Amino acid sequence: MDAGFASEANLQMLRAKGLEYVCVSRSKLKDYPNIELSKQVLIKDKKGSEIKLKTVFQEGTSETWMCVESQGKTLKEDSMRAKAVERFELEMESVKNGIGKKGGTKKQKKCGKE
Repeated sequence: MDAGFASEANLQMLRAKGLEYVCVSRSKLKDYPNIELSKQVLIKDKKGSEIKLKTVFQEGTSETWMCVESQGKTLKEDSMRAKAVERFELEMESVKNGIGKKGGTKKQKKCGKE
């Protein structure tokens, strides 16, 4: 299930009905000393790219987490991060140029700051 649907209330409802589920989580495991990792398993996707899987068990919970790593996902995340940095740097350059130029926006109110 999508992380947007996986609220704690929805997960409790599924558990109460005795249903099993798989969902994406944007959160990270807490209390790292209390986790146990299974042996890493390597599989290949349809394109032949390698995916690393590890099952993670956390003491005191009944949930099983899975750590999934792939080169494709890493490349995608790196690309997204680089684009965000590039956009930020362009905006900062634009602000810098506006401050030093006649007619450029200098007042905090016009910049969205009050």
